Amino acid sequence: LDPYSTKVYTWNLQIVPMTHAPPSPTSIRWSSPHEPTDSRKHNGSTSSHLGNRYGTLAAEIRALIAFDAALGDPIAPSQPYLRAEVVYAIRHEMATTLDDVLARRTRLHIFDRPAALAAAPAVAALMATELHWDAIEVDRQLANYQQLCAAEDTAARDQSLLPHTSH
Repeated sequence: LDPYSTKVYTWNLQIVPMTHAPPSPTSIRWSSPHEPTDSRKHNGSTSSHLGNRYGTLAAEIRALIAFDAALGDPIAPSQPYLRAEVVYAIRHEMATTLDDVLARRTRLHIFDRPAALAAAPAVAALMATELHWDAIEVDRQLANYQQLCAAEDTAARDQSLLPHTSH
């Protein structure tokens, strides 16, 4: 571009108005790095979990919860993983499958497979809202995840599938 040119260059940008915007992570004030000052109760293990998993980005998870308190609910009883983590994984980590969210983004599948299986329908419904899945896609995601779990159970029971080593 010639700085002395009288031509004006523009880009064809589409501006889409937002009906609402989540609060900025920096606009939420916390009493300490691990304790929120809002009225929503977070126990120490949840705050510690977010801090350990996301570090300084934990404020972004907390911002999602500040915007929608239901996202502060766990995806499985007695597990630290929150609904907000599912939304964050989709919006910021490009998670697109139920298996990805349960196994890699939250690691619930790794640490408590029965809890992950029980949580799968609710997690798939939350993902469907974010990713605009229809009922067919939700059913497909659930079937794929259930099939994965069944294959892992079969492999764990079938000792003949273990690799043979010779000494």
